[in-house]
Amino acid sequence: MKTKIKKSATILLQLSIAVSFAIFFPLLAILIEYIKTPHIDNKCIPHGRNFPESDATLFT
Repeated sequence: MKTKIKKSATILLQLSIAVSFAIFFPLLAILIEYIKTPHIDNKCIPHGRNFPESDATLFT
């Protein structure tokens, strides 16, 4: 009986660690991308894309 409880506890611990990593790394990637994106006057400026003329005025 004790080995069954230990095995269940081990599986639950491994599952909780796996779920934590699955949530943590995408959120970390989003945070890093947000920090890397330049901001002017609290306006987010996307980078690496072709801009229409209206967005080009933000860089002048």
